[in-house]
Amino acid sequence: MYLNKIFAIKFIFFIFVSILVYCLIFSGIYFFSVALFHAKKIQKIEPLKSFQKEYYALGGARKIFHNDLNCIDIDVRLIYKPRIGECTFVNIEFNTTLNFDLFGRIVPDRIYSKKELPGIAILGDSYAMG
Repeated sequence: MYLNKIFAIKFIFFIFVSILVYCLIFSGIYFFSVALFHAKKIQKIEPLKSFQKEYYALGGARKIFHNDLNCIDIDVRLIYKPRIGECTFVNIEFNTTLNFDLFGRIVPDRIYSKKELPGIAILGDSYAMG
């Protein structure tokens, strides 16, 4: 009976230490991958790649255009619309400058005409922004 009690205590202690070591190892790997992510060193090896993807998508590292109050104006009918002028939008995978006027995004191929032409409404967010 005494040996069974000692075995049970050792077994519970072993399980506890194993879980603790597991948590320490994977939290260390996770924080290491986050540090590499902020240093703009994207990894190709697992699990660092998975941790970086999860951190980017779910951890709040990804910036979204319509959440940047420097780039949008709140609108009663449209919820938000691009702010007229220049907007610098930076994320880990890009750094871009967007320019808007009353008619939308300023792009080199846009045709300006003095006569009124019927407009085309494009619904969407990232696809509509180009």
